[in-house]
Amino acid sequence: MTAASAFQIKLCNDIASFLENSNTHDVVIRVGEEKKEFRAHSTILCARSRYFQIGLSPEWSKKQNGQYMFEKPNVSPLIFEIILKWSQIDSRDFQQKVMPYKKVLPKSLSKNIIDHYLNSNIPIQSTIKARIPRAKLINSEIAAVIASWIDNQNSNYYNERLNPYKFELLFHASKDGFSSNTFHQKCDNKGATVVFAKLNSNEMIFGGYNPNSWKSDMNYQSCTTTFLFSFQNSQNIASAQIGRVKQNQCATYNYSSYGPTFGGGHDFFINGNVWQHNTPNHTYPSVFNNIRNGTLQEYEVFQVIKK
Repeated sequence: MTAASAFQIKLCNDIASFLENSNTHDVVIRVGEEKKEFRAHSTILCARSRYFQIGLSPEWSKKQNGQYMFEKPNVSPLIFEIILKWSQIDSRDFQQKVMPYKKVLPKSLSKNIIDHYLNSNIPIQSTIKARIPRAKLINSEIAAVIASWIDNQNSNYYNERLNPYKFELLFHASKDGFSSNTFHQKCDNKGATVVFAKLNSNEMIFGGYNPNSWKSDMNYQSCTTTFLFSFQNSQNIASAQIGRVKQNQCATYNYSSYGPTFGGGHDFFINGNVWQHNTPNHTYPSVFNNIRNGTLQEYEVFQVIKK
């Protein structure tokens, strides 16, 4: 063994010892619904991951008691542990501890990890897309578009890897029932929410964003940042349309016998399993391509939470 090789081995062992020392960690990541906790080093994460380069930048995160805190409830703890540890092992461990999980990793990520292990100049670019738990109508791409609109940006401002909002499913009509009372029980006084709906008659996904809490007081609520939207094809993000509120005095309507309702007239109105859109529009520009009403196949309501 050459002196250079011996030095490299000792250096690797020293780095491994450093990585295992919990006293030096400055990042805490809670993963999965059970919030399994991982500790890591911001320097290593930033060197290895473009995602953490952005996520740990001063614009996106601040230290709390000397540590960065991340919540990743929609990522599998098992897969996250594989990704976090793969760069700290030798070739034998890589074969024994990483390769067996090849079948459960996305193909692009599996190839990217192996390529990077063989050639450290190749960056890790593949990621695991966060899944929206139990949701039927949206995916992480649609969630990123809605997040961009919430922050008054173009639809492609955020993406699947970088989304400052978490979408927490509150109401799922096909599971919870289409009763307006159930909607209010689950969604009133929850702060900002976004509603997604789909009719039996077509493939359009549509809905509205309400930054205020839903209530049951038979009153209109004023707001300047509500909007309605539609995706003519959920597989084609370019088909997205947004209609921001024009008459802010009647942005939303709260009534215990109605489901989520936007606009005076109303521009978007759910009653049981029926959706209606009265024309001409009163409060919002039209984004529904002249569809006026129909029977709902599904609708879902998500609480919007800043990460």
